Amino acid sequence: MREFANKHFILMRLRFAVANNIIRFLLLFSFISFPISSYSATEDVLQSAQKLLQQGYSIRAYDLLETFEDELAGNTEYDYLYGVAALDSGEPRKAIFSFQRAVMTDPDFAGARMELARAYFEIGELEQAKAEFITLQSMSPPEQTRDAIEKYLAAIENQSLSKSRGFHGYVLFGIGDDSNANNATAADSFIGFQLSEESREASSSVLLARAGFIYNYPVDYYRTYYVAANVGQRTFNDVSFANSFSLDASTGVQQTFLSGNFVGLNLQVYNTLVDGDFNNKGAMVTGQFGSKFSADNQLTSYLRLGSIRFADAFKVKDIDQAVIGLSWIHIFNSLKRPSLNLSALYGVDTAVNNDSPYDRNFYGMNVSSVVAISHRLNFFALLGLVESEFENPFFGLNELRKDTQILGSMGATWYPSKVWAVQPVLRYIKNDSNLSLYEYEKFEFLITVRSDF
Repeated sequence: MREFANKHFILMRLRFAVANNIIRFLLLFSFISFPISSYSATEDVLQSAQKLLQQGYSIRAYDLLETFEDELAGNTEYDYLYGVAALDSGEPRKAIFSFQRAVMTDPDFAGARMELARAYFEIGELEQAKAEFITLQSMSPPEQTRDAIEKYLAAIENQSLSKSRGFHGYVLFGIGDDSNANNATAADSFIGFQLSEESREASSSVLLARAGFIYNYPVDYYRTYYVAANVGQRTFNDVSFANSFSLDASTGVQQTFLSGNFVGLNLQVYNTLVDGDFNNKGAMVTGQFGSKFSADNQLTSYLRLGSIRFADAFKVKDIDQAVIGLSWIHIFNSLKRPSLNLSALYGVDTAVNNDSPYDRNFYGMNVSSVVAISHRLNFFALLGLVESEFENPFFGLNELRKDTQILGSMGATWYPSKVWAVQPVLRYIKNDSNLSLYEYEKFEFLITVRSDF
């Protein structure tokens, strides 16, 4: 069945290629030159390239136009012709860059947007191709072009369903060092009491292992159901009392709309062991709504309701939690496509036990960015802040606890192949508190290797 689907998909791509060549020939034949330069030499280059493309000499046109890239890149007509020549010469990624420049200069240039969508389709970037085809639909294209767009969208849906349906898993291993494995204070005592080893800052090397899977079941291109599970072990070689084991499972559904907006609902449960004994467990349900204003801007909001329950010795920490959040992602229009993510949240912890001091209001914000140096390497960074105000006194003290946590991280992800990723990460956390017991600082450096299958 899969072989039949693949053959069918290849045949559809061949049909699309024939149809697009007809459409492109008409576009090239009737192309209206833009007044981009007063120099006849430039006009001669563009006219010569246009004639070569009309005659089917794509490689010769590509070689001619490539010679003038430094001089003419950014010129709409040049970028369009260079993109067409590159795409027909087997250089779809160079074609994408060129078509992107043309569309940035003239967003209403339907011919360039059509070729950009087709280039994305050719290299398998189906989501980007879909976004461009949907934009083209809103531009009232002629009937022949509209029919081609609909066929492309149908092919994208079929291909996406066949790729995404089924199990996807990963395994991850890591090694590093943690300056404060148990997130504890550096002080030796608190309000006259000597602190135990487990309550004081302890550094250690760390080993990390994690594995998980997700099963996706898309019922159509717009709705997907899924179940997922993860298991992880963090081992500290020098402070075994901080070792942790975690297990979580989740299920949910995501519904996407033609506009690019989406809604999602997720239910998650987890269980955590510390030093081999049960420490805490939780359950939470999260609802999301995402609005895609353009191909480069998306706003997502969420509401999460949950409960966290601790072992008998820590029952005082049991809480019910509500969190609302908002996140905006912007992708800049440049060759490396850097992204900027701004997020904010507000939450309330309600203690289950009446005599618990863990009632808390908290809010936070963070900014993060990813810059792709190449398709195999990117750099990322994050800076965040969380403020917490507790409503009841700790240890009978008059002053109510207030915490300010600053967190930052930076690193890189290298993809030696499609299924392997290597990631070095440096993290920093500083928690300031008016109660010295809860003040701490930590640096963590990890190198992880992940394989997806």
